[in-house]
Amino acid sequence: MFAGRRTEGKQGFAVLQRNKKGLPRMTETTSRLLYDRQSAAKALCVSLRQIDYLIARGAINTRRIGRKRLIEHSELIRFSQEDH
Repeated sequence: MFAGRRTEGKQGFAVLQRNKKGLPRMTETTSRLLYDRQSAAKALCVSLRQIDYLIARGAINTRRIGRKRLIEHSELIRFSQEDH
């Protein structure tokens, strides 16, 4: 990687870069705070039906804003790091 160059990984998340001394470089995060069901399914590489199943079974916690059911970014990270 080149110092001073910003790259983005899959799903638009900022990739950690290092400067010339090998220290982590500060980059802005481009991740969302909340995901709708379809975006969460895409982020986890599963179907929308699977997301609905995981929500119904309580494996993924959601928030309701109006009529929308939204999933926090931290919840997706937590779920993806668990063994299933």
